[in-house]
Amino acid sequence: MKEKFKLKIPEATRFTLFVLASLLVITWLGYSIVKEMGRKQQAVQGLDSFKAAIEEIEKENLELLQKKKYFESEENIEREARRRLNLKRPDEHVAIIITEENKETQEESASRVEETEESNLFSRLWDLLF
Repeated sequence: MKEKFKLKIPEATRFTLFVLASLLVITWLGYSIVKEMGRKQQAVQGLDSFKAAIEEIEKENLELLQKKKYFESEENIEREARRRLNLKRPDEHVAIIITEENKETQEESASRVEETEESNLFSRLWDLLF
């Protein structure tokens, strides 16, 4: 009948092939481990940068909440109403302090008002006469 053909490999060659195959597998496993360690390191660095970004955004968010609280406070609303709209409380009396600089500008504006009144008087007379 049919006889199977068997290749006879010497024992030393088999051992050498086994050692080479083992070295190849160990090298491949070592390469895979080093590659995964590199990926892990990159992931850790990315995670650290995200944590830093989160901390920065939380800090900015806290600052914005403090500003919002300040701008919504009654003290700030009253201060801005006084400063921008020249408002006062009903039971409050306001005094204006005139300094030298303010006095000069006040005199200039008063002289402009007088000039306007004079020109209006002359223009009225002119209109009446002619």
